Amino acid sequence: MNVKSQIFFIAALFATVNAFAHSDAIKPEFVDTLVQPYLQIQQALAEDDLEASKQAAENFMEAMAKGPSKEGKPSIAKLEIAGNEIVKSTDIGAVRGAFSSLSQQMKPLIEHVGTSGESPLYLAHCPMAFDGEGGTWIQDSDQIANPYYGSMMLRCGSVQKQIAGESKKLKKSHEGHHSNHSSNYRTNEMLKPASPEIIAQQAKDYPNVCVVSDEPLVEGEIEEYSYKGKLVRFCCKSCKKDFMKDPETYLEMVEKLKSESPVPSDESHSGHDHAGHTH
Repeated sequence: MNVKSQIFFIAALFATVNAFAHSDAIKPEFVDTLVQPYLQIQQALAEDDLEASKQAAENFMEAMAKGPSKEGKPSIAKLEIAGNEIVKSTDIGAVRGAFSSLSQQMKPLIEHVGTSGESPLYLAHCPMAFDGEGGTWIQDSDQIANPYYGSMMLRCGSVQKQIAGESKKLKKSHEGHHSNHSSNYRTNEMLKPASPEIIAQQAKDYPNVCVVSDEPLVEGEIEEYSYKGKLVRFCCKSCKKDFMKDPETYLEMVEKLKSESPVPSDESHSGHDHAGHTH
């Protein structure tokens, strides 16, 4: 190994050690004190309880104040910033955004430092959160409780893996949501052209919107399919592929829209341009 290569290797090694230096200063017992209020925030948001989430964030910040110094520990500083944003926010949407940032910092802390107990912690993900950008969080149950949608789509998402605690076999499903959405649905179920019988029975109260693109359905352009015997209507053919990435969630959205405002397809709509949305 020449001198230049040695210097590069040493520099890379130093950067790696520095990146995880907080593991030596931060102990699992301190992580424990953060996990409890963090989970309280997660549960409060899953229940759409703004005030409870803010109170839990205050508990989180109190635990932070008793921990190690932020000096030389950017991950700790970021935790404090996210926690303060939750405490100061007056809108539950803003709280959910700050909780996403908090979750991004809690994940490596738990994975690199660990916790002292045997209670399991799971990494969960919702692909639809934040306008399709997706959102990740940590919870203490392998049944999904979505903090980004709350009661609107409480079980939307999947458990990705266990990141702390005694190893436990994950459940295969979460009230209809498999832990591996894409592979399970694509292999076990098919999206088929809707039969005349299904259209006749289900089209009348179908919501006048494509749940994939969120665009209005236009007579003459509607693509009609069935999935597990349920009618699914798309604004264009390209929406089918996106639907199959998470079909159960989209079916849930259809049913929710039906219950809120069952509206038949509006024949008065004129043609619309699909160039505005991409798939």
